[in-house]
Amino acid sequence: DDETDTVKAYVKDNGVEWTVALDPGSVAALDFGTRGQPETYAISPSGVVAAAKYGKMSPKELELFLAAARQTA
Repeated sequence: DDETDTVKAYVKDNGVEWTVALDPGSVAALDFGTRGQPETYAISPSGVVAAAKYGKMSPKELELFLAAARQTA
């Protein structure tokens, strides 16, 4: 629900190195059946949801999610 400019500023100011996808109109949120924030999904390059978590995410958990997404076909 964040504004594009706000997200871009956060990414730049915090050195975020991963891809951040925006969802205007909540199309992806509806497709994935999201429940609210915070929630995190790791999606493989082929579009498979490799991992999901509802709630806070630690950097270590995020690394594990990203590894799972890289290994999922």
